[in-house]
Amino acid sequence: MEAWEREARERFPEMASDLDEDIADYGVESAPYHLWFSLLPRCELAHEGNDEELLQRIYAFADWSMHQEASAIWNSAGVCFYEHIVTHPQAFLQYHRHVSPEIFDMTSTLLRDLLNPGQFEDLCARYGRQPADFDPAPDSGDGDGSSVI
Repeated sequence: MEAWEREARERFPEMASDLDEDIADYGVESAPYHLWFSLLPRCELAHEGNDEELLQRIYAFADWSMHQEASAIWNSAGVCFYEHIVTHPQAFLQYHRHVSPEIFDMTSTLLRDLLNPGQFEDLCARYGRQPADFDPAPDSGDGDGSSVI
């Protein structure tokens, strides 16, 4: 059993049959993406119902996922969860309560491209950041088009 699957089963035992179906239907490599698309509406409902226990489990799993070496795990959390949950009105307002500054920084490019400038500025302010903090690095000036790191 993969680490992400074990973690998901421990955090979301109520979703065991969904997880079994996703793995059978899509394979272990694609199943994390499908898991996030199942967790997303649950998270939205948890925001609407103020279900702090479920919110804590989902956001903790998302944070855990972002710290994994396997790209399918952190990428699925980024593009299937963080990129979408911020579009939910209540989740947007509570985002800074559930998402660490580290994860905000890690996902800022996704969020900058998704949100309108005013929304992104508002979100940045909640983290004590400026939108310009996430602008692409300027060209190094050596003519090869690469950025300064």
